Amino acid sequence: KAISGEKEWYFFRYRRYPNGVRPNWRAASGYWKATGTD
Repeated sequence: KAISGEKEWYFFRYRRYPNGVRPNWRAASGYWKATGTD
């Protein structure tokens, strides 16, 4: 069931943010900013 839940979360996140990179997510991660999408 863990795998199913993980897949659901992944799909839900992608569905919510088609871009895959939201300012909120970047801020939460922090390292995202270092990736180079500034």
